[in-house]
Amino acid sequence: GKTTLLWHICREWAAGRLFQQFSLLINVSLEDDTLFSAKCLADLIPHESSELREAVARGIYEQRGKGVCFLFNAWDKAPPALHGRKSYLHKFITGSSTRMLPRCSIVVTSRPAAASLLYRYLTARVNIRGFGATKLKEFIHASLEDRDSRQKLLQQLRELPQVSDLCNLPINAAIVVHLFHHSPRSTLPSTSTGLFKALVCNLLVRYMQLQTHH
Repeated sequence: GKTTLLWHICREWAAGRLFQQFSLLINVSLEDDTLFSAKCLADLIPHESSELREAVARGIYEQRGKGVCFLFNAWDKAPPALHGRKSYLHKFITGSSTRMLPRCSIVVTSRPAAASLLYRYLTARVNIRGFGATKLKEFIHASLEDRDSRQKLLQQLRELPQVSDLCNLPINAAIVVHLFHHSPRSTLPSTSTGLFKALVCNLLVRYMQLQTHH
């Protein structure tokens, strides 16, 4: 979800629909091993060319960070060494190495528990909770054309709390709708294990059908 969110932000920005106050977005995966040796701003820029990284870093410093937004993805998956106060990444995110970039913006994605040490450095914190009951109902209505099918699926979810609880994640909600739609009797498994077993079986059937057609 975190990676998808940042790629969506980048695509919307590139299309001119989001964050147009920024002239540059820099999307950095914190699972990148090269960040271990980062010692300066250029080392945080994800590009193979050192000349380009250094040129971009110079431009950022010249503008004091104006119009630039760093997107640091998956703080919770970064190795512990990158969380340490001695790492350049930690210094950059917490501001101790960005005093020359007062106009630069920074976005960090993480699971809440792993990011608690960063909270005091943040100007804003956003929790993404997924689907609530209302949004889930809207999603089902948008996904199924037949009114009776929508009502039947919603009734089954009310009767199957183990399955319904999974639907707070949009990807799980999409799986549930897909399995319901393709089930011969329009019924759902009663457990999460049964749900994912049905998904695997469904994918195997689709694969075999594709192989037959080819």
